[in-house]
Amino acid sequence: LSECLTDRTNGMCGTFNYDASDDFKAPDDRLLQTGRAFGDSWATASSRCLRFECSEEARHHAHAACRKLKEHPLSACFESGGISTATEVCQDYVCECIARNGVQNAKQCSCQAIEGFAATCDPETRETISSDWRLALGCSPDCPAGMEWRDCGPACEKTCDNMHETEKECPEECVAGCFCAPGQVRRGNDCVPPNLCHDCVCRGHGDPNYITFDGRYYDFQGSCDYVLASHVSRDDNLQFQVVGLNVECPEEPRTTCTNGIVVSYKNHYVRVERGRGIKIDETELQDRDLVVTRHNFNITRVPGQSATIFVPAIDLVVRYFELNYGFSIELPSFLYFNKTEGLCGVCNFDPSDDFLPRNGPVTQDVKSFAYSWLVDGTPENCQVKAPQKRHVQPEICKFEGNACDIYVDPDLYQKSCLNDAGYTRNLSASICRSKLQYAEHCCSDGGVSVHEWLKQSGCASTCPMNMEFRCDSGCVKTCENYKDAGKALCPLTPTYGCFCKQGYVLKEGKCVKPRDCEACDQEGHLVGDTWSTGPCDFCECSEKLQVRCTRTQCPPEPVCRNDEQLRRYPHKSGTCCDDYKCELKPRHHCRQTEPAKCDPGAVSKVQIDTNGCPSYVCACDVEQCPDLQWPTDLAPGLEPFIETSGCCKKVSVRCNIQKCPELRSCPPEMELKNRPGVCCTTYQCVPKNKCAYMHQYKVERGMQVLLHPDNQYLRMYPAGSSWTDGLCSNCTCMEHLGQFQHSCKVKVCPSLQRDSEDYDYVVDPTGLPGECCVREKRAACKGGGSVRPIGTVWQNPGEEKCRSYSCVQNPTTGEAEKIVIQQICNNTCARGEKFVPPQPGSGECCGKCLRQFCEENGKVYEVGGTWRSQHRRCFNAVCSLGSDGGARPQYTSIPCPALSKDCPPNDIVLDDEGCCKTCRTPPKACRAEPVPPDESTRIFTNFSLDHGNCENQMPIPGMMACKGLCESSSEYNQVTKDFVGQCGCCRVTKFAMSKVTLRCDDESEMVMEYKNPKECSCTKCGEDPDIILEEPDPQYV
Repeated sequence: LSECLTDRTNGMCGTFNYDASDDFKAPDDRLLQTGRAFGDSWATASSRCLRFECSEEARHHAHAACRKLKEHPLSACFESGGISTATEVCQDYVCECIARNGVQNAKQCSCQAIEGFAATCDPETRETISSDWRLALGCSPDCPAGMEWRDCGPACEKTCDNMHETEKECPEECVAGCFCAPGQVRRGNDCVPPNLCHDCVCRGHGDPNYITFDGRYYDFQGSCDYVLASHVSRDDNLQFQVVGLNVECPEEPRTTCTNGIVVSYKNHYVRVERGRGIKIDETELQDRDLVVTRHNFNITRVPGQSATIFVPAIDLVVRYFELNYGFSIELPSFLYFNKTEGLCGVCNFDPSDDFLPRNGPVTQDVKSFAYSWLVDGTPENCQVKAPQKRHVQPEICKFEGNACDIYVDPDLYQKSCLNDAGYTRNLSASICRSKLQYAEHCCSDGGVSVHEWLKQSGCASTCPMNMEFRCDSGCVKTCENYKDAGKALCPLTPTYGCFCKQGYVLKEGKCVKPRDCEACDQEGHLVGDTWSTGPCDFCECSEKLQVRCTRTQCPPEPVCRNDEQLRRYPHKSGTCCDDYKCELKPRHHCRQTEPAKCDPGAVSKVQIDTNGCPSYVCACDVEQCPDLQWPTDLAPGLEPFIETSGCCKKVSVRCNIQKCPELRSCPPEMELKNRPGVCCTTYQCVPKNKCAYMHQYKVERGMQVLLHPDNQYLRMYPAGSSWTDGLCSNCTCMEHLGQFQHSCKVKVCPSLQRDSEDYDYVVDPTGLPGECCVREKRAACKGGGSVRPIGTVWQNPGEEKCRSYSCVQNPTTGEAEKIVIQQICNNTCARGEKFVPPQPGSGECCGKCLRQFCEENGKVYEVGGTWRSQHRRCFNAVCSLGSDGGARPQYTSIPCPALSKDCPPNDIVLDDEGCCKTCRTPPKACRAEPVPPDESTRIFTNFSLDHGNCENQMPIPGMMACKGLCESSSEYNQVTKDFVGQCGCCRVTKFAMSKVTLRCDDESEMVMEYKNPKECSCTKCGEDPDIILEEPDPQYV
């Protein structure tokens, strides 16, 4: 167990806290004294102990195997006095094993028993006798592929996690088991060469946040391209470079995020960009290219989700995650220890030197360190003006309470979550970016899936068809490798992302059933495909990958009457059989005719001429005529009319000179110009040697106002003159080849940089008097179909109850800002509690935890249990279920006995518990009184080395005690001139010897004698009374 489980375990293995004294704790936290009582307390309700009978055949196998302990070489493991006991234990084990697993497993049971005893030998002897006893019994252990058995292997085997540790405490004793071959280390359940231990991992995500190769966290806001990691040594074979492409985030303006990465190796590169696919050098991959191997790069991707670039020659793994702008760079320290540089730091397990700039010593200034790794540009050109960071409550970034706590430190991701939340416009999306990266880290390091935790957090995403999110091997199953999946070692660590569902594999960018990987023929037809090889031949690919073809049989030709003749109509394209019809025989020889081609509104019909021969004619069919279409926007003089010639009416246009406009007169300074038109000659008054300009604006109180069309006015300007129209137009009149034209320069106001969120605001225009351009200011928010002023909080109808919105004032710009508030529910209940989701229609966001038992003063009570409350004095309590299903105590006052009416008022007092009134009675005189049975248990104890602790566990009948009051006083003495005290004590004056039975820890009993009072009297304090011994009472002997 790891340290994080200290004081968090119980059961038969005890409490893990390095304190053996509290290991015998029962489920109710009672500390028990014996192993049997402790073991029985943890028995399950349905369990029962079975006794195995050893058959004659099982006993024979057990005897034959276990007698080998007395023979060479196994006898060397035992001292002369212990071999008999070992043989008996061995036989019992083999018998029980055979009874459980059957006599067919007798050999396996015998080998397991002997192996256990051989493990008790000293290491030197164990290694010496290993091959001898295994050969004698035929016990050859089986190990997984790639591993070998050792009877004396290292207690602390080298793994990818500990292969660099030199001072790890490890027991000197060896252990038996399956071990990796020399030169290999463990990675999970596999044995791998150390260059496949990707133990230097750099990660980044969000706005962005970085975790270096050595686990150091920092955040940095800077656009442009940066070197994330590159190789630094003289070994050219290990040279690589990974560059991060940082841009201003589309979802979070004025912050940056890593929009893509570039991986370079041996004069080639792979470029991955969010939303733009993948390029190898200058060649862009197609959507169906999900698994590609080219130029030493193995690329696996899911469009719109993630991409993995693996360089087998140097064991470099780079992943990019589009959903959260995340990335990871995985290297083996075996190859790259102290040989990396860039924003990811130095791979040497020492975070103190991670901030190593390109040129210079280690620094603690994040900005100077980060900007030193710019690929191009200067820090001034790559800075973004980040918004003011707001304070965020830590509770919204909770990463505890899932199966990954012991593998990944959640503090790193809580920091990144709080950092991003301080800048975000969409709180829930920002939190999810950190949680997605945490899920990837959990999967990669521990093989742990937190998918359900992500779903409960509202961070689940969707995958393409037939794919699902899960934590799985980094080597995806394809049509090319699915038959060998699981046989070959995967060089990649697991990853969290979109994988084909169970029962599917990848093929050309899609997840298909494995049967679709095989084709029936060379043309690539799959199971279930149907196709035609001719008009009458159809083929199908069967489940057994066989092609089955069928041919359509055409019906026979019809038989015609004597006055009819058979006519064949050739089959149409896509059909198999010709069509036949019986037609009347012509009286004369008729020539074959074709159907007539008719105008719209007419159809081709057959008619018989005088010779009895068929011919085709066009006949009008009014129902086939299209609707009349009347023209619009006709030129002057043109008018529509309806033509009635032909089958259908149609609308045509003709020129009517009578409708041409009359000749107009021009005002002074204007002259009349004519121009030919479609029907009529058009006339226009144009300025004479001047520019005519229609003014559209006026200026009021320093603001430009658009004039109503009826109020716009025309003015003439001579050549070379200038004028303004409103505040934004500056015009000039120019003359060229006798033509006068005006030219206006209109000032274009810069538009606001808008994104999709701008439609969530009420925008008010503002500006200064006399200026052309105005700027827009977000004055209020919009949400749920209403305007939301600054300071309001609301929920949108139809959305989840845990999401609300707030309109706040940005402290920097003073504008309205819409904030998404996502309430994070805690669905993790304490032990003994049950989570109940909110009722539909209740309007509540979160469910609640309801207790399944009651608790008071550290004691637990089941539902229906009763007790005397110590929390509320003078009340009894009962544990019952409330209306919501939760257990809670209900209190009722204790009943008090009736008070005697004869009791004097001065003698009315409260009882010992202070709950009920009782009548005070005169004190009793000193006398022998019986001891109450419940007070006489566990009074007498005795400890014995042979039997342990012994005590009376049952009440002692007839046990007496002296009780009562004796007179005492203090009076003035004339002789001594002082007060003299007299004190009387209730003491034993006569007793008899009695016996009591004590029960011990080993269940044995012993008898003990004690003095049992018979008479008592008041004697002077400090003096020994005269005590008389009676004969023992026979009933107590």
